[in-house]
Amino acid sequence: MWDMDKTLKQYMEDLNPQMIGKIVGFSTTGAMDVTLKRIREYGEKKEIPVSDGQLLLVMLLKGHAGLGMEGGKLSDKQKEKIREFIKNLTAKARFCTIE
Repeated sequence: MWDMDKTLKQYMEDLNPQMIGKIVGFSTTGAMDVTLKRIREYGEKKEIPVSDGQLLLVMLLKGHAGLGMEGGKLSDKQKEKIREFIKNLTAKARFCTIE
């Protein structure tokens, strides 16, 4: 069974729940939404809230670590999609100060 990239997996395992307010899933794996599912699973396992908002971009293996990092550049359309995603997330977010 396919799993997320090992560096992302290690990053998720090392997360400190005391330092994270909420996880927002983002992936460039395209139609394979397994990474987003795994991000959610790791967050829930560590009792870190996971946003329902998530972004899945199709890169068609460009810049894939196993195939060489060449060509992993975002298109202008993808960059705009990211901007809109972040804009919508931050509009809904509640910000607070840490004391």
